This record gives sequence, C-alpha cells and structure tokens, in this order.
Amino acid sequence: MSMANLRMTLAVAHYDRHVPLLDGTVGIPDVDLTVKEVGQSIPGRDGSDRHGRMLNDGEFEAAEVSLSSYLMAKDRGRPLTAMPIVPRRLFCQSLFFVHAQSALNGPEDLAGKRVGINHLSDHPVSASQGGPGARVQRALEEHHLGDQRQ
Repeated sequence: MSMANLRMTLAVAHYDRHVPLLDGTVGIPDVDLTVKEVGQSIPGRDGSDRHGRMLNDGEFEAAEVSLSSYLMAKDRGRPLTAMPIVPRRLFCQSLFFVHAQSALNGPEDLAGKRVGINHLSDHPVSASQGGPGARVQRALEEHHLGDQRQ
C-alpha cells in the first residue's frame, strides 16, 4: 500500500531565486507543493502580509519570514519550527534609491531629512521588531550621520 504525498503550501516573495519554485520547475519529492507568491510590504500574485498570514493566522505550512519575526512569534508562544534556509542574503544598505535629478549624492546628504522605508507593518508579530528599516537607520547613523533622534 502506498502512502499519499504530503500536501504543503509554501508562501514566498517573488525573487529571482524563488522563480523555479513559483513556476513549478522544481519541487520537493513526495510532496504535493503549492507555492504562493505572497509579498510582505509589496503585494504579490497571491496578496501581501506574508508574515502576518503565516505567524498570526497559520495560513501556510511554510513561509519565508524574517528571523526577527520568527523569534517574536516564538516568544509569543506560536507553535513554529524554523528551517535554516536563507535564500535572500542581501545587504539592505545597498538598496537606496533616489530620483535621477535629486541633489542627494551620498548618505551624508540625508542628515536632517525624512527618509521613507517601504517595509512597514502593523500586524502584532512584526510591528515593533526593528526589521530592515531599523537596520538601515542604525547603519546610516553609525556610519554617516550620527544619532538623528534628537
């Protein structure tokens, strides 16, 4: 008697390294895998708020989430197990964009200015975790601007 395959739904963002999962080119042996493109701050094909949908609602069997979101969920008693798979190893500070005609030439030109970060969240697990926006702020302050919270 053969056993049925495990059924699993995986939620990931649309990054180049996830395309083989999203388009079905690769899968997991003996698993009927459904891969959903769920963004975090920018909606994907299957919506947004991946962290909240996974960590608060348990909507998926597996999802790509930040380490800080996972740790906060565990601290709040969520029944989760982490898998040490890190497909997106990016240095956040390299992702600064300015308009082509901006007068900004470097990080030091941001002193005293307001800077927008597109990674904001209001769900309970990650609202105050200090994710990418906080890391970028700390890096700018440490390496270029000094403490800007005066």
